[in-house]
Amino acid sequence: MALAIFLCFLPISVGGQSLFLKPEEEKRDVIPRVNKPPENLFSQNDDTGEPFLPIHRQPIPPQPFQPEILPLLPQKAAEQNSNVMISPSITVVTPSAYGASWGNAAIGVGLQSRTRFSDRADGILGVKVGLGDARETIGAEISLTLVDLDSLFSDGAISFKIHRQLPDNFNIAVGVQGATNFGLTDGGSSMYGVVTRRFLLSENPQDPFSQFYLSVGVGGGQFRSEDDVINGVNSVGIFGSASVRVTEWSSAIAEWTGQDLTVGFSFVPFADIPLVIVPAITDITGTAGDGTRFLFSAGYSFQF
Repeated sequence: MALAIFLCFLPISVGGQSLFLKPEEEKRDVIPRVNKPPENLFSQNDDTGEPFLPIHRQPIPPQPFQPEILPLLPQKAAEQNSNVMISPSITVVTPSAYGASWGNAAIGVGLQSRTRFSDRADGILGVKVGLGDARETIGAEISLTLVDLDSLFSDGAISFKIHRQLPDNFNIAVGVQGATNFGLTDGGSSMYGVVTRRFLLSENPQDPFSQFYLSVGVGGGQFRSEDDVINGVNSVGIFGSASVRVTEWSSAIAEWTGQDLTVGFSFVPFADIPLVIVPAITDITGTAGDGTRFLFSAGYSFQF
């Protein structure tokens, strides 16, 4: 599992599909604190200084396909405007129809405790930028995912998403994950289309359970069932996610990746810093892979 839905996180998801800006009804201006980039890319937490052990990208095995998942680029609900807002992600690894527009960007890191059919950990680094304006015309999102943290820029992929905001809190998007691959990656290209709708359960975004997000999509590549991938069947699969805003700064997420079930929890640890954290568990039902695995992602959004 390496690439994937960065498109979903770069918190700007990592999805389960997100910058992700807070919807108009609940936005608040934030002046992001400019932090010096960490010297150690394997640091788990800049505040605690607790390091991760170096992560090696899992070589491509002759075993069943490992989806090109960008765990971790959490996908946050977004409304494109000139102010970056903070909101938790609404997906873990599947894409949503939200995306970045001009002036918005994000960087994120993802990690999984082990890859499918192995005992080795895996990590990725992703960056994405927005173009256009999804409210007025069309928004476009370009993402770069690096799947080998020991040798940056040696293995990775470039992905694209085009998205549009519609009336009645609907968003629609089409995209290609892994449109261009370089080096060694564990997945090919995956075209998809997805629709997301936001439901307002309370007029006050500070109320518990104030919003609910539902995304449904269809795609090829990594969104196919594991059996179809292994057998080389050129099919399409259905994916989707549901997310409820538990508090103003946190959300609970459940999603079907096209192969198995993933559940996670997204939260914003600091009210004035656009940092989003998403821990999750994937491959829960056993319809794909060889047992449950732990995923973790962190994403930071900013403006340019």
